[in-house]
Amino acid sequence: MAAQQNHTAHRLLARYRIRPTKRLGQNFLVNRGVLEKIVRAVAPEAGERLLEIGPGLGTLTRLLAMAGAHVTAIEADRRMVELLEAELGGRPNVRIVYGDILEVDLDALIPTPRWRAVGNIPYNISSPILFLLRDQRQLFSEAILMLQKEVAERLTARVGTKEYGLLTIGLGAVGTCERIFDVAPGSFWPPPKVTSSIVRLRFPELPPYPMLDLAAFTRVVRAAFGKRRKTIRNALVMAAAEGQYGFTPTPRAIDVALSTAGIDPVLRPETVTIAHFAALTGALAT
Repeated sequence: MAAQQNHTAHRLLARYRIRPTKRLGQNFLVNRGVLEKIVRAVAPEAGERLLEIGPGLGTLTRLLAMAGAHVTAIEADRRMVELLEAELGGRPNVRIVYGDILEVDLDALIPTPRWRAVGNIPYNISSPILFLLRDQRQLFSEAILMLQKEVAERLTARVGTKEYGLLTIGLGAVGTCERIFDVAPGSFWPPPKVTSSIVRLRFPELPPYPMLDLAAFTRVVRAAFGKRRKTIRNALVMAAAEGQYGFTPTPRAIDVALSTAGIDPVLRPETVTIAHFAALTGALAT
């Protein structure tokens, strides 16, 4: 079965004279069973609006459209756009958009908020895409994404573990994340060197910390993890002295804020909860 699926992908790419580009992170998911499992995880409703990031060969796009969803697919490779328009352009519920997800005007593309995002995210730009979705979360209710397993583990990490960090805290401050299932390298062509994971990010209309200044929060967390082996107090003081990430409070202000937030200054950043980071951000703002 896998050989047949790979042959289909080869044939389609050969028809349009396309070779996968490593720079664009092109590893096409060809395992039909995994594709159908993703569709079941998405569970699209008839007429629902989905934004697909990086449709590739359009295999998932086709299945989502067959399930009745209206799919707007953003593709950064002009060669793939030609393939997608030829293969799927005749479907009234599929729209192909040429562009970079990190540069496209999402507000113009999504006129009615609370769509869902899906996609096989290029691993070399997964963090910027995750933070883009976070910062544009008013447009999305959730995102079901294929990511490198290591990134998925960081998104879902528990406080106190080595995986817990900026991704865990930055996304956890606005919603929730669950790892649904893993995908072996052999399910792709060409196969990547790593295992992948499907994750579900939920962005509730009322986030866990509704009054949080997210930009200030991100500066605080970046400063804390900039010197990960240091205590949180020393890491923050050093980041402020160097003016990193636009973080510039005085040592005195940091000491007062840590005390106000109830954070022991000798703790390591990876042992500080999201709630405490939110409290610290608020204390630094006063």
